[in-house]
Amino acid sequence: MDNRLSLIYDWLAKKNLRAGYFVWAMTAYGVGLLVTYVALNLMDGHGQPALLYIVPFTLGTFITLGKKRGDLETLWTRGEPERPCPHMQLRPLQQKE
Repeated sequence: MDNRLSLIYDWLAKKNLRAGYFVWAMTAYGVGLLVTYVALNLMDGHGQPALLYIVPFTLGTFITLGKKRGDLETLWTRGEPERPCPHMQLRPLQQKE
């Protein structure tokens, strides 16, 4: 899940910043980026892919918070909250037969 999608999810679920996922996702992204820079300096400038560190931090944060809050199944399968915003509702793609 992308960090901007967490902001959309928070908006649709009417979650405030503290109860939502966006702030936590951005914090995890920052920590992952910091770990990337530390690893770069420890390896004498032989770079590693940044996603090697960023993805586990952000995905781990989503999985941990989603499981703790009971939203993991919704986040993983649909990505749409149970209480969507009344003037915007996401619809599944139409399957061609």
